[in-house]
Amino acid sequence: MVVDGAVNAIAVAGSTVVVGGSFAHAGAYTGGFAVVPAAGGAPASLPAVNGTVNAAVPDGSGGWFLGGSFTSVGTTAIANLVHVTAAGVVDTAWNPAPDAQVNALALSPDKKTLYVAGTFATIASATRNGLAAVSTATGSATAWNPNANAAVSELVLSPDGTTVYVAGAFTAVGGVSRAGLAALDAASGAVSSTWNPAPDNTVSALAVSPDGSTVYVGGSFATIGGSPRSGLAAISSAGTLRVGWTPQPNGAVTALALSPDGNTLYVGGAFSSIGGQARSKLAAVSASSGSATGWDPSPDGSIAALAVSGDGSTVYAGGTFTVVGGQARQNVAAISATTGAATAWQEDADATVSVLAVTSTSVGVGGGIASVGMQTRSNIAAFTTSGTLLDFNPGANGAVSALALSPDGSTVYVGGSFTTIGGQARNRIAAISLGSGLVSSWNPNANNTVLALAVDGSGTVYAGGTFTSIGGATRNRIAALDATGAATTWNPNATSGQVDAIALAGTTVYVGGSFTTVGGQARNRIAALDASTGNATAWNPNASAQVNAIAVAPSGSTVYVGGSFTTVGGQARNRIAALDASTGNATAWNPNASAQVNAIAVAPSGSTVYVGGSFTTVGGLPRNDLAAVDSTTGTPTTWNPNASAQANALALTSGGVVAGGQWTTLGSTRVPNVAVFPFDAPVATTLPAVSGTPTVGSSLVCSTGIWANNPSSYAYQWLRDGSAIGSATASSYTLVAGDLGHQVACRVTATNAEGSTSATSGAVAIVATPQNTSAPIVLGTASVGSLLTCDPGTWTYSPAFSYAWLRDGAAIAGATAASYTTTPADDGHALACRVTGANAAGSAVATSAAVAIAAAGGGGSAGGGRSKQRRLDGRRLERRHGR
Repeated sequence: MVVDGAVNAIAVAGSTVVVGGSFAHAGAYTGGFAVVPAAGGAPASLPAVNGTVNAAVPDGSGGWFLGGSFTSVGTTAIANLVHVTAAGVVDTAWNPAPDAQVNALALSPDKKTLYVAGTFATIASATRNGLAAVSTATGSATAWNPNANAAVSELVLSPDGTTVYVAGAFTAVGGVSRAGLAALDAASGAVSSTWNPAPDNTVSALAVSPDGSTVYVGGSFATIGGSPRSGLAAISSAGTLRVGWTPQPNGAVTALALSPDGNTLYVGGAFSSIGGQARSKLAAVSASSGSATGWDPSPDGSIAALAVSGDGSTVYAGGTFTVVGGQARQNVAAISATTGAATAWQEDADATVSVLAVTSTSVGVGGGIASVGMQTRSNIAAFTTSGTLLDFNPGANGAVSALALSPDGSTVYVGGSFTTIGGQARNRIAAISLGSGLVSSWNPNANNTVLALAVDGSGTVYAGGTFTSIGGATRNRIAALDATGAATTWNPNATSGQVDAIALAGTTVYVGGSFTTVGGQARNRIAALDASTGNATAWNPNASAQVNAIAVAPSGSTVYVGGSFTTVGGQARNRIAALDASTGNATAWNPNASAQVNAIAVAPSGSTVYVGGSFTTVGGLPRNDLAAVDSTTGTPTTWNPNASAQANALALTSGGVVAGGQWTTLGSTRVPNVAVFPFDAPVATTLPAVSGTPTVGSSLVCSTGIWANNPSSYAYQWLRDGSAIGSATASSYTLVAGDLGHQVACRVTATNAEGSTSATSGAVAIVATPQNTSAPIVLGTASVGSLLTCDPGTWTYSPAFSYAWLRDGAAIAGATAASYTTTPADDGHALACRVTGANAAGSAVATSAAVAIAAAGGGGSAGGGRSKQRRLDGRRLERRHGR
């Protein structure tokens, strides 16, 4: 889920998440690239790129090559260059893995080669500085290696695929001096000796005419090709500047695109005049004369990307704008190539769109974005917990600061600074049907901002803020409202400051803010009020500065508070504390946040306290604006979203925590302003292990392993070769005949209130007593002083071997290795080796055939066809096997 402004409040009803704040659009999270239908509609389901996409090229088969600066796509770790197939999955076999960002891509006409430009030094394990060509089939680098001496930012291929035009910060390519612009042979990588326009400043955009005769160059240069040309020029494929073609934009050019017939050049940039006409940031000029046409969409912001549909009827523009072609369009638009008016196609993006690519049926939209296809949602929106935007669209004309749900979840109460919502006049507080989005007749009419809301089990709505009248009565900063919207008699009367937080627990209403009196008592910034009388109870933690957030532990025994205080409950506590619900005293729990805490939520098990604010450390550990803290020790858990700016709101779902605020990134991923995180489910720090004898009829026992996050229960499943074994779900398992020869492991599932996680032990082979199926063999020369080796033969069930050497059938003392060096004592005797094969099931013995040992110099060999030589009375007597 994505909204394009701050989130101040969150409410959860089952699988529905309602967010309120100061935003104009909301949409599903798509990541840095999305594919939307050319006819309009929801983006295709693609794995989300977790960073910036700088370049996109259709692969010709329904998929896409994407380049940029990212570390993962969907759940696949893959850096800077990826192929997403037509099925919408990452092609994990294709992974050139450039070591730095990719800025531009071009696909050869035969679709076999992808040309890549960027800041990388290696790609596909090959040294390639800024430029490379990779096989689209394998991802391996080809021999093409122009070797730029600095970053390459732009790359375009001639229509016939023979020339690659490149631009960037380089001063040399392939050892040849080139001032940021060059033409390269697409086969060899050789630098053209004739094409050298030498602009005097940056080139930001390139386009080639359909016939390949002209290269259009845009940027911030003043001269190119040796002549004055302000930001835009046409250069022939031979390298000559077109004489007389002088559109002369009065500002930089950042994007170019040609009509399919090559007659019109669409130009985006920072100019206010071009081709002799007033044109703000976007224009069309004649490709032949350079004069501006009548086409004038007049965007109210910058243009970073342009593309033209295959039939030439539509120009797609991306950038940072809110109006173009006379219509409200957020950062991306489709514009009639005839009239310059925006078409009905509306796929608003949450941030600057810098990449556009078109096919016959779809438009690829990319950049440093998180969502494409966003819809208008003024300060309030609803999503599913999986991130799908719902139709719920009341639309408030001012900020929403507080949300609360009716007991049955059918109504959402809204507080803030608005004066209309859902098309109805409602001053700062309203009730809206969560199903229809319609505003009810409930109308308390607060005279100033409502900052906090809570609803009890009977439907009474508690409101806090800066108002002095609400529900038709004088009520200073806090009130209780009935089903008609009228104020009840409950009137704690906070006489100064404001009320920022309300939490309910039984008959107690906990309140926090900047007040100094409430419920008839002096109470500095925090109090407990009787839900019947409105009087302050004796509970008095006395915070030294503002309290922004209150949450009560599931047990009711502890009240967690956050704000900007440095003392509370009688103790030094920096901005966060746990207070005893009976005494108001601070407990020993002390996470010590480095800056303000705005929101607190406690996990259902009570084991974890989630915290949001503007801090940079909690518990002495780096935690930017979001943290999860162990409720016993006060030590942060490993949960660390690392938000880029403050968090304002937290709420719980059945399986996680929803956080909202004013950030743009979480870690290195652009996920602006709102996100859903799973609770801290158990994590295995040591895997389960199987013990016992792995033989049929024996029992194996599975240990749980060691787990973090306090599992409350464990479940077991025994596996045979990775598949579950029927009803084998106890911690022990008796092996059966069907397990023999297979691998058995156990899977343990640990569960706490936050979720379940599984971990699997190593597998053990189930064996029977070994059997020898091919006898041992003695190898080597059968003579005194030679080294003999015992080959154990072949055995079933993978035994371990031990050895004994035999002389004429009797064991030779100490001869228990796999090899044996014969001695004079063996002369004339027969040697054999005895092998014992043993595993967990038992052991068996096998003995080799015996070999006769000759005296030294007699010769002979053991094993296979043997020969033996012996000297007698000075004569040689030769005996051979078989003779």
